[in-house]
Amino acid sequence: MSAVPWLDELPSVIAELADRWRLSFTGQPESGSLGCVLFAEDSVGHAVVLKVPHSPTAGRQELEMLTTWASRYISPQPLAYDGVSGAYLMERVTPGGEWVASNGQRGADDFARALDLLHLTETQRLNSTLLTDRELIAMRSSWGHEHATATGTPGFRSLVIHGQALAETMLHTVRHRQLVHGDLTSENLLCGADGLQVIDPMPAIGEREFDAALWVTHQDSEPILSRVEQLSRSGFDHDRLLRWVTALAALELRAGHRFAARQAAFLGSAAAMEVMPLDEPARSALELLS
Repeated sequence: MSAVPWLDELPSVIAELADRWRLSFTGQPESGSLGCVLFAEDSVGHAVVLKVPHSPTAGRQELEMLTTWASRYISPQPLAYDGVSGAYLMERVTPGGEWVASNGQRGADDFARALDLLHLTETQRLNSTLLTDRELIAMRSSWGHEHATATGTPGFRSLVIHGQALAETMLHTVRHRQLVHGDLTSENLLCGADGLQVIDPMPAIGEREFDAALWVTHQDSEPILSRVEQLSRSGFDHDRLLRWVTALAALELRAGHRFAARQAAFLGSAAAMEVMPLDEPARSALELLS
């Protein structure tokens, strides 16, 4: 039996849904997901995506968000749903591939407009019980601690502790909470025929600067601090965005990840150090990655 229970049922769930929805599988994404994602074609040859989430609740939440956002042309259209497993079928985003923001203010403005569409939803109209921002931080902190344990480097654990402490301070000072995507990394922003398309939400109630900050730490078209300055000119609170970016960069730092050097360089900058001073073990860990 698998240590992750839902994995035991995954093959039979996929087989049953493939038969019911008449799917022919063609591959899977390179990047990971909190669930199983498969590319497929339906009975008439249309490109679709099957998502089997890690829980039925997660699937229901994701489906509700995607359905709402698809009406604003910012997410692919869901096509079918299985209430038992939480699995759903949706249109495949074409041409696909990660959406990369343009350099300079234009790219920040494009991203800000997309976030405005995501954040319009009135939470009282939603049927799902959403995560809290505190739960989002708890999850990301847990993943950070797991990475620190795996590396065996004390400095990585120190970075996570610093990031978690700053995030806790931010949670206590939020002035306005609204619907947020919750996992707005570069892997979840795709190139659609008409522009940016958002997938794989982790719907939660939180601060809009949280969503923006997570993207800033997971994009490589501009230096992190430059994106903070640009987004502040696009309507985001500069101080809160900077603090969220600093906390999340510490929680998200992974040795060997494509964004690691950029995140480490930012955390060692004067701007980040002023917001979150680091001890010697944490600074030593940054030197390994910069």
